[in-house]
Amino acid sequence: MGNNVLQAEAMGIATLSDPQFKLPLRPAMAPGLVVLPTDHGLLVEGGPARQLFGGDAGGDLRSVWSALDGSRGIDDVALSTNLEERRVHSITSLLYASGLLEDASDVPEVTGFDEQAMLFMRRSIDSSRVNISGAHAANRLQRATVCLVANDDHGDLADALHQTLSLVGFGSLKRCDAALPADATYVIVLGSGGLAEAAADNAARLGIPVLPAQLVGECVYYGPQVHPDYSLSYQDLAQQIAAENLDGPRSESEAIAAELIAGEVLTLISRVGHSMAQQALVRLNLTSMKQDRLVAVESTKDGMPLAYAFEASTVFAPRELSSPRDHQVHYKSSNLALTMDSMTWPSAPTLPFNLSPSSTGKLEAAALSQIIRYAAGNRHGGEPVNGKVQRWAPTGGNLGSVQAYLIVRNVPGLETGGYGFERGDDSLAILPWVSSYQSLAGLDLGCAVSVVLTGALSRVASKYSAFAWRIIHLDAGVASAHLDAAASDLGFTATAAPIWDDTGISNMLGINLDHEPITSVINISATKSQGAEQ
Repeated sequence: MGNNVLQAEAMGIATLSDPQFKLPLRPAMAPGLVVLPTDHGLLVEGGPARQLFGGDAGGDLRSVWSALDGSRGIDDVALSTNLEERRVHSITSLLYASGLLEDASDVPEVTGFDEQAMLFMRRSIDSSRVNISGAHAANRLQRATVCLVANDDHGDLADALHQTLSLVGFGSLKRCDAALPADATYVIVLGSGGLAEAAADNAARLGIPVLPAQLVGECVYYGPQVHPDYSLSYQDLAQQIAAENLDGPRSESEAIAAELIAGEVLTLISRVGHSMAQQALVRLNLTSMKQDRLVAVESTKDGMPLAYAFEASTVFAPRELSSPRDHQVHYKSSNLALTMDSMTWPSAPTLPFNLSPSSTGKLEAAALSQIIRYAAGNRHGGEPVNGKVQRWAPTGGNLGSVQAYLIVRNVPGLETGGYGFERGDDSLAILPWVSSYQSLAGLDLGCAVSVVLTGALSRVASKYSAFAWRIIHLDAGVASAHLDAAASDLGFTATAAPIWDDTGISNMLGINLDHEPITSVINISATKSQGAEQ
């Protein structure tokens, strides 16, 4: 199965159980699609990508295609095609996930909108899935009052941009000064300081989003979208651009710059397409056409802190800018396969660790089993339910990034030594090279057991790239909280180490920190916690 394959049944289950999916009430096939029967199924051209529907889905699709005309719901489609409603729901879910459907219910009235542009909108709404139909995207444009404010030295760019934006179909497009009109909904500012800065300040005071852009030497800079609720300020952005100290004559390619900026404005307001500048500063050299997406972040007197830069590069988009379409990546077959993966030690002897809870009140193997499974284990012995692995502690993308190592000193039922927790079957792999009493920062030798949590960085990065670093630490926080709660519930004390020796602990456990960084070290004592006694 290809990495990008989506299965009808899997998507059917997802749309029933996942609140982030909402099927069209009256599904309609996007206009202009070309359907070609082949020996392997139905080939569909004209959508987001060329797509082949094979197997049972391809056969059933022939039956439901003409019935998906926006005049009926899924239950009526099932009646008209003599197919089970569950099967029609699965086929519709697959078409929805493939970007071929829009919702014909509650369509807003759109008049005077370019016919070809409307066809584009209707076939492109799946790029973000913010709009349920092309008409909703067009309506966003017609309800917008866009203000264009430019410094004198950006007059030629302003003229070219105004000419391009006048073709988009906004409700109103105005050349403005710093005093914005009361009906303004979006502001574009061209240049640095002066009128542009004053307009950006007024927009911030009124809570209106701003797209800044300016020409500097051979480059055009545009983005990120500035708003007081979720971004850096216009002034911070201007300082960052000025700090680049680009010299030389200004490019005369205003027409190219205007087209690029107009494309961003169209995308950001209609919510159709993928924006380059929504949360990043785009720098394009208009001579070489080399483009870079820069991290835009508040500066300090000492420059741009690395931690700030990383946070800005991986930050979640605010709710009003998020795209429901991005959530679907979880259901690609390659990413579903990642959720089934977990750390194993194939050559190591193992011990069963799915032990029944103990009532002795002592920190013995059964009690420790319960604590570790609640922090880093799977429910139902690791067996998927409806194709999805169920975990005790939630993890980003359901990838189960947390891996637990145990350094045991005094736990009845377990020999002193090191163990690796194999989540797939709730077992412990014996790690004979681990010394339980090696003195290293973070490990409390007086505690019954030290738990070292690591993050599966390489595996998570195969799905999330740089964002993986953030995810494994979020997951570690959740797992640590679960471990603390489980230990406290059983009457034991779990203490997180404030610092630890990364190199020493990784060498002892045989960990490659580049692929599996240590994210938490927790020492568990057999003495009852104060909260449990209360």
